[in-house]
Amino acid sequence: MTTCRNCGESIFEATPKANWIQRADLCGNRCLREFLRPYVPGELKERGFPRRFWGANLQNLNGLTERQRAVDEELRSYICKVPKRGLLLLGPVGVGKSYRAAAVHGELSLFGQRIAYSTSKEFIERAQDLYRNEKLHQGGTQESLRADLLSCDSLHFDDLGSEKITDFTGAQLDALIDHVYRERAPRLVVTTNLTLNELGDQLPRVTDRLVEICEILAMDGTSRRLKGDQATEYRLFYDPDHCGSRTAATVSSFWSTLRFPEHYRRVEVDKFETKFGQ
Repeated sequence: MTTCRNCGESIFEATPKANWIQRADLCGNRCLREFLRPYVPGELKERGFPRRFWGANLQNLNGLTERQRAVDEELRSYICKVPKRGLLLLGPVGVGKSYRAAAVHGELSLFGQRIAYSTSKEFIERAQDLYRNEKLHQGGTQESLRADLLSCDSLHFDDLGSEKITDFTGAQLDALIDHVYRERAPRLVVTTNLTLNELGDQLPRVTDRLVEICEILAMDGTSRRLKGDQATEYRLFYDPDHCGSRTAATVSSFWSTLRFPEHYRRVEVDKFETKFGQ
């Protein structure tokens, strides 16, 4: 029997339960995870996570609202259980859902979990390419795409609902989530800018399955990318009490002051006219 060189606790198992690095002289609890933590950015990079998330860390989360701080505590409790159920993170644009999901996967990698990353749009685009290749008999199938994406212990599936919903995209997303639902693997950590009701309207079968296999955490707040007066204007702009005197022209002007791309401004004008009939 050996003892942990860090905390002095007895080590009853010769090797810790970590797949990508092993230490026989550290106990398999906090000491091993802290030893492995510097390797997490490299693991996230290797598994296809965007550069912005390589430094994601649950311990450094600083929620700006009471609800965000409560979600941070829920995530820290969640990771301690190395759970089988997934996560569905809901909330407005820019409040830190994707960063938190990446931080969860960084922690899971410390337990030897195989992790993977994809956005919903990237998945659909790859499925469309394979569909065209199938028609031209150029190899690759949509089934192989799903198999490759799901050959992990935990999948970060980002921005669900951001793609244009068609019969094709709905069928592809349904097949992906249904596989996870039936096989109970891998764990899914999903982020979306939609509310649960909006997601249910767009993707009813997908939402029904996610509700069963995921714990749901809803975030609030305004985008961290908006600063100072911009954030205040953003809150006021979408408050129904302040929208009565707005027009489509002022909507476009507002988003122009924030230097959003022209295409994005047109989308916001369409949303405004649909909601307020102007």
